[in-house]
Amino acid sequence: MSNFTDNSPIAATPTITGSPVIDTTTKLYGAGSYSHSYALTTAYVSYPSNASYVLDGDFTVEFAAKFSSTVGANNAYILQIWSITDAWTDSIYCISNGVNLLSLACTFGNKSSITIDNSLDTTTWHQYAITRSGTDLYTFKDGTLVTHSAGASTTAGRNNGIIHVPSRTLYYSAPANIDDIRITKGVCRYTSVYTPRTRAFPNS
Repeated sequence: MSNFTDNSPIAATPTITGSPVIDTTTKLYGAGSYSHSYALTTAYVSYPSNASYVLDGDFTVEFAAKFSSTVGANNAYILQIWSITDAWTDSIYCISNGVNLLSLACTFGNKSSITIDNSLDTTTWHQYAITRSGTDLYTFKDGTLVTHSAGASTTAGRNNGIIHVPSRTLYYSAPANIDDIRITKGVCRYTSVYTPRTRAFPNS
């Protein structure tokens, strides 16, 4: 990840707020990764409101992360998809116990605090995926199934969504390097163990 380019068919132009950091030293693939520390978010990348950002059926969200710290008194975010008008938020975030960040979790539709990783690794990159097939939500770490949660809503009736990486203001950002975020709408890529990729996602 060396820039904030949207390589989807939408080809949206992101809005850069503050000074998001591309770290060319700590990276999984390519020229660099998106780096942020634990703090109230003042620097972020956002993609404008679009109906395609509403994950109202099957989907896959993938990304790689390497955490730089586990200190944090508040939940801290990696990604938010949200709507002002409909007052909903889907998100990926680290859960805090009031002192430290303990685990990685997600909220999509009616499923909240679904575990993606039970601990945050500050030494190694890990690849994560969240998928939904019908009303089943799955989370994966390095190709291994972590959670399967049945009864997930398909969030019908939602309108346009806005993507923020790591989050909008008034929320805390997770202390991590993030690489290669891919959101696939309409396709659940994984429901069981799979082999993690060994190179960056293609640009199409």
